[in-house]
Amino acid sequence: MEDFFSKILEITPSSYSFSLADIVFVIFLSFILSMIIAKTYTLTHSGISYSRTFTINLVILSLVVSCVMLIVGSNIARAFTLVGALSIVRFRNAIKDTIDIGFIFFSMAVGMACGTRFYLMGVTMTLCISTIIFILNKTNFGERNVSQSLLKIMTNEKDGADTIISPLIKKVAFEHSLISINGVGGDNIELNYAVTFHHKNKEQLLVSTLRDVPIVKDVQIYLGDALSEI
Repeated sequence: MEDFFSKILEITPSSYSFSLADIVFVIFLSFILSMIIAKTYTLTHSGISYSRTFTINLVILSLVVSCVMLIVGSNIARAFTLVGALSIVRFRNAIKDTIDIGFIFFSMAVGMACGTRFYLMGVTMTLCISTIIFILNKTNFGERNVSQSLLKIMTNEKDGADTIISPLIKKVAFEHSLISINGVGGDNIELNYAVTFHHKNKEQLLVSTLRDVPIVKDVQIYLGDALSEI
């Protein structure tokens, strides 16, 4: 009976190479570093798909990975067992913004560094990569000088609507092309254009111009930055 309770109360089996202090320190360090990652994500995120639960998940993911790495250690049998257990997990939520994938791997890598007790690597990785992300965000790295949008126009003009509308779009936009013409019931027709602007803030001018046209019943424009998230 005493042996039974001693095994239950034993915090770490004798075959493990870490103590309770190691576990607490790994979890604490992983938490601090993952909070930096989550804050970096919050401050640099752009678009309309921000999720508070995803930000919290970055912290949880780093903590879990660090604990898993402690459990696995250098034991190959445990590693294969872990792979088998995780292979049955299926993720249903689609990731809309590709940069979210980068933050997921970032959080996992930091958790792995802490779990394998490469503490200096974990701290250095977090600070350096977070700084680089801030620099890329502040300098608008990768941003193009042109802005692409999707323009939807509702009209009741069955014939020749494009010949009236296209010249007006050409005055404001750098480039445009008619994508589709759809009948939406009754006498209404929907014209869809891909529109490219040389400068931002020209979208409102185009909408105002088109709304003054008698044959145009409604105008909607979807900005290029948001198209990938809709």
